[in-house]
Amino acid sequence: MAKIDTTEVKSNAIRLLIGLPIVGLVWAIIIKIIGESNSFNWYILLGFSIVGISLGSLSLLSTSFGKLTFRAWHRLVYIIDQTIIWVSLPIFYYLFFCPYSLLVRFFGKSKIKTAQKQHKTYWKKVEQPKSKHRYINQF
Repeated sequence: MAKIDTTEVKSNAIRLLIGLPIVGLVWAIIIKIIGESNSFNWYILLGFSIVGISLGSLSLLSTSFGKLTFRAWHRLVYIIDQTIIWVSLPIFYYLFFCPYSLLVRFFGKSKIKTAQKQHKTYWKKVEQPKSKHRYINQF
């Protein structure tokens, strides 16, 4: 296990202390706008704020608790990252890109299937610049 620096622990604690209440406020606003209820849901803001303030302040006060919180937070981020990579992206690919490519091929709009002419070489002659100044000022 890699050694965790105390500055990383403090930085993570401050992010939890400030960030989770902000996340709770954002989610409460999103649910108010999208949700069916016209009232503001204070429980979401309160829950995120309590968790963020308690974890952040305890991590600032105790370095060992801060290291534990740091490891747990990074494991949670790793799990979320793996879920996005191995679940969400394949679902998105097979629901959107694969049917799209099949439709493009079915309707004959794909440029991939056009046959290329066979040449002896694919090298193209390029006209050389007249002045050497062109090499210095390329654009």
